[in-house]
Amino acid sequence: MPDSKQNKNTSYARESALAEEEVYGALGALMGTLEVVATDDLDPVSSAQSERLRSALGVCYGLQQQIEALLILSSSDLEERLRRGTVRIRPLVEHAVRGARRAFETVGVSLTMPPGDDWGRESTRIDSSRVDRTIRALTELLVTGVGRGGTIQAEVHKRGSLVELALLGARAELPPKAPLMPGALLMARAATRLFTLSGGAFSFDVEQLAMHISLPLAEVP
Repeated sequence: MPDSKQNKNTSYARESALAEEEVYGALGALMGTLEVVATDDLDPVSSAQSERLRSALGVCYGLQQQIEALLILSSSDLEERLRRGTVRIRPLVEHAVRGARRAFETVGVSLTMPPGDDWGRESTRIDSSRVDRTIRALTELLVTGVGRGGTIQAEVHKRGSLVELALLGARAELPPKAPLMPGALLMARAATRLFTLSGGAFSFDVEQLAMHISLPLAEVP
């Protein structure tokens, strides 16, 4: 009987994950359509309509991130489902962090990447798609916490067998009460699980607006 119950729970979890993936994909398709309509130069919409479309896109992005987090947390066999491959650190970080440009532009937050051309030459072995989406979502979350006129500085350091990406936020001025970051707890829990299963770690200091992501260095043959 216990085995039967466990099998039913596993089956239910997989069905739930598949349903969430379908919703995630449907949202992606909807967002693509909204983006095309909002930026169509041949048949432009009014400024008011464009603003509404941008607002709808923002809601969709937020929902997609929460679904991604739920998928990470609810998948009992996530470690086996991770599609690991070897990727370079620099393009991974640049693509993920700069992929949050919509959030930077909307809120008016400036981004500083590591200086020079020598950083991020190492490689890591991870599920690059999941990690990319998670880092992008975390960056957008941090942008919300930093607020208008603030800054985010990205730093990359090699520490033993790990490489660490630090995202350090600073507000332009300290508000009377720090703004709430919707979905922060859910995203932090999901990121902790994903990066731990990937062989690294994740930490988020809400008060200091600092995120630290560790990823394992790929073994050099």
